[in-house]
Amino acid sequence: YYFDRADGRFIGLANMWYAGGDHGWREPVRGLGRDGISVDTDSPVVAQEETRKAATGPVLLIGNKGEDTLCFVDLGTGQELGRQPTGKAPHEIAISPNGKTAAVVAYGAKSIDLFDVASRAKLKTIDLSPNEGPHGIVWLKDGRIVATTERSKSVAIVAPTPGTVAASLPTV
Repeated sequence: YYFDRADGRFIGLANMWYAGGDHGWREPVRGLGRDGISVDTDSPVVAQEETRKAATGPVLLIGNKGEDTLCFVDLGTGQELGRQPTGKAPHEIAISPNGKTAAVVAYGAKSIDLFDVASRAKLKTIDLSPNEGPHGIVWLKDGRIVATTERSKSVAIVAPTPGTVAASLPTV
């Protein structure tokens, strides 16, 4: 999210690339987003223990490229439920067919992180090597995850339960 520094007014979703740096984010500002969603990107976040807050409504997941975290926001209250560390530059998020697990690609790395949506716990990190630069991601109904990997010009097909790459297909 991008907020006007002068009045804290919500401007819109920020394009992470225009602000400079590899995955630059405009200087983070605490603000109140559209629909009353409070987003605090001002505090440095390292893996932190939090009191587990129960969601009262659907949960919005936000990949924070500038700080390499995944934010969980309760859309029923607009409150941030928690933040967890991810791989470098979390970029896209896919939800499992049953809605219980989130897969987050680390565009600045070679991995996909899996999170339990309800508990917000990181379940595992899947190494996509030799595939690099995961970008687009979809979770298929049969349980497999498919991710485009831009830097290696390939598509990785992932089996999330064992946490392995089942196949890599060139995209040339």
